[in-house]
Amino acid sequence: MPTYGRTPPPQPLPTPARPLAEDGDLGPLTVQALQRSLNATGADPRLLVDGNFGRASRRALQARLNHVQSPVGVDGDFGPRSTRALQHYLHRIAGPCAVDGEWGSRTTMCLQRALNTGAF
Repeated sequence: MPTYGRTPPPQPLPTPARPLAEDGDLGPLTVQALQRSLNATGADPRLLVDGNFGRASRRALQARLNHVQSPVGVDGDFGPRSTRALQHYLHRIAGPCAVDGEWGSRTTMCLQRALNTGAF
């Protein structure tokens, strides 16, 4: 059926064939892996795996943290409270991870490690 005047929806990016580099860069490959993991664990609504850590991805991550860690608001604003909950969770599932409420390269490296091991 023609879609006159409508832009087709973006297509998901392919799954990478190798593990993520644990380099602390929250780039498209890391975000895609996170989005796939969130979808696999029941993100609702399902996320488009596009490598963009936008509001929908942040809300899905907050919802996941509510399920596995401590309650945080599911508002898409990933502030210190959400970041601390993520860091505590990463520390528990993937080994040492600083818990300081600031999402920097160290937190991203912990996330990459958790995604690479399948723990997340």
